[in-house]
Amino acid sequence: LCPSKGYFTEGRGSGVTKKLTDYILATMSCLARWLRGLDRKVYLVGDGAYFVFDLLKKGHEEQLHWIVRGRMDALLYHFPSPKKPGTPGVQAKVGKPLLKMNKRLTDKRVKWQEVTFAEWYGETNKKMYYSTGKSIWYKGRHYRLPVQWVLLKDPEGKAKPTLLITTCLDIEPKQIILNFVARWQIEVTFAEVRRHLGIETQRQWSDLAIERTTPLLMGLFSVCCLLAKELHATGQLKVQATAWYAKKHITFSDVLLAVRRRCWQERERSIFRQKTDLEHYRLKLAYLWDDFWTAAA
Repeated sequence: LCPSKGYFTEGRGSGVTKKLTDYILATMSCLARWLRGLDRKVYLVGDGAYFVFDLLKKGHEEQLHWIVRGRMDALLYHFPSPKKPGTPGVQAKVGKPLLKMNKRLTDKRVKWQEVTFAEWYGETNKKMYYSTGKSIWYKGRHYRLPVQWVLLKDPEGKAKPTLLITTCLDIEPKQIILNFVARWQIEVTFAEVRRHLGIETQRQWSDLAIERTTPLLMGLFSVCCLLAKELHATGQLKVQATAWYAKKHITFSDVLLAVRRRCWQERERSIFRQKTDLEHYRLKLAYLWDDFWTAAA
């Protein structure tokens, strides 16, 4: 929903290009005002696009703790040692540089802990290794931020190593990972609605029409999933495999196919309910009907 740069350069906006971080900072100010006085912590979860010092610093000040995917080459430092009494000079702002995350993956001195997740990006009972610690994100003279980091690696080598960074220093590392993985369902929802329901390629030109259509498409996604839940309980929801793409899990394209097939079958029964002589021909065309439903979905 963030307008592109062309939106502002073509004269439709105020003329000043706003970046994604500008919108997020404004949103965080509203959240901090609305949630002031809440008796529990609030976490904001995002991907690598939100690994921005200003965002994490703003969240730290407003008690809105970020959990984001960090860069593997981020400049992290140890906390400085306390200055001994009588020692000349000023207190150091940061300690020694932290070992880079890419080197930690193969360093034998790093201790890894094993954790098994019931759900992990479509997989079940996924085993992962993680290493964690607390450090300072340093970006110049006046840019210091205490963070907690969790480095994840897949013992099977299927998933890429992931660095998670949060501004909350007293949260458990496993909870950091669980909060980050929970956003996967939200990402999949937006991806499926964009791919199959055309939420980004609408045919309306009016801004008001687009604003009305977007929530309707999101609602349509929910309706399809609720209908598919009943079909799944009766064994009518199956994985549709093709010669060039073998799937192991049900996707929204399978959901859309099953729901459309069920709706069209009900309509077909209502039309040909009294014409039993056409039943024989309908069965012969069942194979063609199945191909038609698959292509339409």
